[in-house]
Formats: sequence, C-alpha cells, structure tokens
Amino acid sequence: MDILKGLILGFLSGFFILYTLQPAKPYPEFMLRISERPWIFVLLLAFSWMLFYYDQNIALLYILILTTIIIDIEFLGRAKADSEAD
Repeated sequence: MDILKGLILGFLSGFFILYTLQPAKPYPEFMLRISERPWIFVLLLAFSWMLFYYDQNIALLYILILTTIIIDIEFLGRAKADSEAD
C-alpha cells in the first residue's frame, strides 16, 4: 500500500512541477475544458475531501495543484481578455 501512495505522490509532484510551476508551458487541453465549467472544480474539491481519508499528503498536494490552476487560469484568462480588447 505504501508503494501505491508513493507512486501517486510522485505523479502529483511531477504534474505540479511540470504544469503549475512553469508559466511558459501551456496547460493540456482537458484542463482548459475544465476551466470553462467552474462547477467541475467544486466536484474536484469534494474529491479532495475524500482523499484526506486515504492520505493527507496526497490530498494537500491535490488541493495545492487545484488552487494554483484556478488562480493561474483566472489571472491569465483576464490578462488575455484585456490584451485582446486593446
């Protein structure tokens, strides 16, 4: 069971480093589709609550990824809309 937790933590850590900490790298298409429907983020946050029962480290990393993606899409989305309006 510890091996599975380690693999999940490794995957989430790699995803966090590759996509959320590198602003020059574009998000995958599925993440952009999810950002068009904000209610999906509510479901993902509810899923993170269930992850807390499995492992707190995985749940905290998952919540960190979700919040950075939400903030990044929100701020960059406004910046793109403002630059297109000019």
